[in-house]
Amino acid sequence: VHGSIDRARCASASCPEAERTVPITALDFGAFDARPDAAAVPRCQTCGDLMRPHVLWFDEHYGSHPAYGWVDVLAACDTMRRVIAIGTSFSVGVTELIAGEARRRGVPLFVIDPQGASVAGQRVIGLREKAEELLPRVCALIAAAP
Repeated sequence: VHGSIDRARCASASCPEAERTVPITALDFGAFDARPDAAAVPRCQTCGDLMRPHVLWFDEHYGSHPAYGWVDVLAACDTMRRVIAIGTSFSVGVTELIAGEARRRGVPLFVIDPQGASVAGQRVIGLREKAEELLPRVCALIAAAP
């Protein structure tokens, strides 16, 4: 939902290629590496505008680019049976929406956070462990489930 730092796209919303992303490795950063300057930032081959990382910036919204998968997030909210949250305060749009939908639907909300976490007005199953230690075990259990 927040994009991917290993992808890039044209910064111009009016570019015919604006909805397409490319691997960051497909861009030539040689000139920029030699002389870090705005003029040396890789440019879109179609319109000539700057290329930018494919990540959600603070002034943007989740539905601003199809590759963020916002439609898929909303669809998943309608069918979720459990939610596992990792490293979030539930204070931004998507996490707040998902926690609210879990509460509305009576879906268990597991939060992996060594410090503990809470969501106002909601029962949370807190898992006080480091995500890098717990997630491999959780994934193995999910994979082994019938």
